[in-house]
Amino acid sequence: MSSAIQEIFEFFSSDITPSVAGTSSIGVRNYDQLRENVQSADCPVRLLLTTTGETQGQAAFLTLGKLQTIQWTLEDLLLWRPAGESEGLRRNSDKLILYIKSYLEEIRDNRAPTAQSHIQTVRAIPAMVEWPAATGELYFGVRCIVEIQEVVSGA
Repeated sequence: MSSAIQEIFEFFSSDITPSVAGTSSIGVRNYDQLRENVQSADCPVRLLLTTTGETQGQAAFLTLGKLQTIQWTLEDLLLWRPAGESEGLRRNSDKLILYIKSYLEEIRDNRAPTAQSHIQTVRAIPAMVEWPAATGELYFGVRCIVEIQEVVSGA
């Protein structure tokens, strides 16, 4: 059995669906659907990233057999609104907190992305986010860092 990392990403794009009352639906772009930039009309949007310092995989073998655990760390980035086009931190903070609450509830109710994996921890960090990196484009957003343990047997 090999790693199900693609299925784990698909789980986050289809089964984890946080929402905030009174706002439009939150779009999601999986790693294979990312574009170089995000337009204001695209917001709010979640980006499931593979190329940040947070996204990584780490493997360890259990005992002497072929059973392996893989520790995945994924970044699920919410871009809420462009900083220059919105009402400011005071008017956006409550929406970001409501988003975090909804995100954590979704994780609580969906702990197993695949039959061979489970979510261990989630860090949700409201922040001013620069996207894409080194462009100066700032967004109000939330960085969700999710740690997942996957168990893979080597037949």
